Amino acid sequence: MILKPKKIFVAVTNDISTDYRVHKICSYLVETGFEVLVYGRVLPNTIAVNRAYKIIRKKHFFNTNFLFYAEYNIRLFFYVLFKKYNCIISNDLDTLPGCFFISKLKNI
Repeated sequence: MILKPKKIFVAVTNDISTDYRVHKICSYLVETGFEVLVYGRVLPNTIAVNRAYKIIRKKHFFNTNFLFYAEYNIRLFFYVLFKKYNCIISNDLDTLPGCFFISKLKNI
């Protein structure tokens, strides 16, 4: 019997291409058999990277102040709402509202 790997969703607001803390965590999770998706944003100086896990980058209308955080968490909420994940990781406190509400709604 072949088991499907558990899916883990990681929410990040900083630059994924230069954040080695997130890369280290996600690489470890992939090595231990998890399927990882990192959800972040496109920044002006973002470089393309090739990782062992999937990366989704979204372009936002706002890049600073509270409007960015509101937009990011709303987009994050609706993105995860229609996907199936076994675990949601909020990398920083600014991603916590969207991750918290979707985890409560989906009972993750």
